[in-house]
Amino acid sequence: MEYELLQQIGKGSCGSVYRARHRLTDAVYAVKRMDVRRSTHYETVCIVNELRVLSSHKCPFIIAFKTAFMHENCIHIVTELATQGDLAALVKRRAAEPKPIAESEVWSYFLQLAIGVSYLHAINVIHRDLKPANVFLDGEGRIKLGDVGVVKLMRCYMMWGQTHVGTPL
Repeated sequence: MEYELLQQIGKGSCGSVYRARHRLTDAVYAVKRMDVRRSTHYETVCIVNELRVLSSHKCPFIIAFKTAFMHENCIHIVTELATQGDLAALVKRRAAEPKPIAESEVWSYFLQLAIGVSYLHAINVIHRDLKPANVFLDGEGRIKLGDVGVVKLMRCYMMWGQTHVGTPL
């Protein structure tokens, strides 16, 4: 395998995410590892949708796709690493501090997130699992929308999307 999984940095209903190092370049990425041996049809569709969206988007506020591959009955999706973690962890850390998050910082995050969601809507994608744990921060504190596995791909004949699904389970 080209990537060495260094440490688990997240776990969701469909798989685990690892900090990983590319063996040839030493570059560090995030690798989402999903076991497909017992995948349901729904889970397989989610994986395919995630690959479609990640591999084709052109938005700086959505996590960047590097590659994907199969290894030991698992699909591995390699993306940029959001080195500052997710928004849920940031809010938790900042809540423990005496000084709250600055209003300008909140507005900046909100606007970046809105641009990312607007981009998805413009390409007929509905993110059905928006929550702070799926909003990541890169090394410069920029928002990166992630976990686009539970999306609704809208077709031209659909007037609106009806959904009440978030994280599977």
